[in-house]
Amino acid sequence: MEKEIIIRSKLKDKLGTKGMASGEVTFERATGYLVGELDHGFKQMMSMVNASRLSNSVRSTGLIRRSYLEALYTTRGRIAFKKPLAKLPLMQKQLFEMMLTSEVATSMSLYTAHTFDLTETKKDEKAKTMLRLLTPLLKGVICKQARVIAGESMEMRGGNGYIEEWANAKLVRDAHLGSIWEGTTNIVALDVLRAITKNKANTVLIQTMKTILNEVTFVDFTPLRKKLLTNMHLLEEDLNLIGQVSPTEVEMEAISIMHRIYYLLANCLLLKEAEIETKETSSYRKYFNACYYYHLHIENSKSRCFHQSVWQWGEDVINWVTIPKSAISHFNEQLSK
Repeated sequence: MEKEIIIRSKLKDKLGTKGMASGEVTFERATGYLVGELDHGFKQMMSMVNASRLSNSVRSTGLIRRSYLEALYTTRGRIAFKKPLAKLPLMQKQLFEMMLTSEVATSMSLYTAHTFDLTETKKDEKAKTMLRLLTPLLKGVICKQARVIAGESMEMRGGNGYIEEWANAKLVRDAHLGSIWEGTTNIVALDVLRAITKNKANTVLIQTMKTILNEVTFVDFTPLRKKLLTNMHLLEEDLNLIGQVSPTEVEMEAISIMHRIYYLLANCLLLKEAEIETKETSSYRKYFNACYYYHLHIENSKSRCFHQSVWQWGEDVINWVTIPKSAISHFNEQLSK
């Protein structure tokens, strides 16, 4: 029997992730072994893809967090107009929104990891269907956000951010990989649609959001809860119509649908976390974040109260200071209209 030969053809000179080598390998006279059932190859591969897509999302979540912290450190230490950059209105708004993106990505990643755990340990069929939707959803949104946040962070550091001795250049390079591995943004957006049309994941999604919102009973959170319920019903109606619209039209809306699902589910999770936080600590910090997230991504109000509140309370929210009930009064007034 001839000896098997494995030849490492070359290592690839990549844009980023240089600490993890990529290369080409040639197998000559190699023996192949069947792994699993011959007619279930794609299903077996998808189990691996789910884990890998979640891994990409978690890695991008980490990149977002590091980029945000680099920006926060830089802007607090750099003085302009006799103030730290972080205390200037526009910069404070940017930092607050970077922090919010980071916290939401963390929340969504941990929620998906918990769902993944239910599929592995409990063999939960609803969790399995939900995971079929969540992994491409996170992969499509969070990995793309990492590119934006890493770029913003570099810009906030200015010219030094473009110099290799700082972390920003590496963060920008590495952030681009998440949207490429295990399916580009277009591919995972279409996979979200497949999860809806083939796996009926929209039914489980709506049930999940209803359960989350029904568990929120704190009276101070009623205005946002009602808004989210209204938007959930609208999303449910639109997702149910997907099969009645031409495939071309649906495909062209795939990325918009993906983002709409992500923002609404994330907002529901923020509200649930807010109730836990307020009951345990009497702080309204997470509810403050949930209201602003709704304004930023779901219903962009013309009211100035959102920006005014970030100017007044943004730094305290960033510093995890206890946020009083009075900080969310303007939000609730606006949301109750």
